[in-house]
Amino acid sequence: MHSFTHFITSLLIATLISLRYNVGLFEFLLAILSGTLIDLDHIYNYMRYHRNPKSLKDFIEKILEAYKQPPNKGIRYHTAAHELIGVFVFLLISILVGFLYSTTYALLIFLPILSHFLLDTLSIRMMPFSPFSKKEFYIGLLKPNSAQEKAFITILLAITLLLLFLKMLTSMNH
Repeated sequence: MHSFTHFITSLLIATLISLRYNVGLFEFLLAILSGTLIDLDHIYNYMRYHRNPKSLKDFIEKILEAYKQPPNKGIRYHTAAHELIGVFVFLLISILVGFLYSTTYALLIFLPILSHFLLDTLSIRMMPFSPFSKKEFYIGLLKPNSAQEKAFITILLAITLLLLFLKMLTSMNH
């Protein structure tokens, strides 16, 4: 799943949370970063498989090449952060944030990460029980780089914009 899909999904989650809680720009950014920065693990695994890139261009070409691979083939660029153990660690961090700061922050951190995991589970091969089991699963309901993913993004963006518009209208009446 592309990072842009995770970006839009995180934006929708922050918008939904903003309907119940006071959410400002920082909180929207927190949700977006939580849902997208988890993909930085691709860089770690890239380095593990390919060592140091010859150039920035070489690095970008190899990452884009990996994205073009069929979702059930090719090199996996994910770490444990994309598996159930990673989701559990992020849940614990979110609970701690909830106790130390606010429930809103905990939701804005955990729900985008959970959605990231769920979307990736629907679209690419995963090892959800890693490191305990190396058994791979592939559901393939939402194909990356497909018209299906583009339609999904469009629908999520339309819902997000509609909710933001309705929120703006209701806040103007108060």
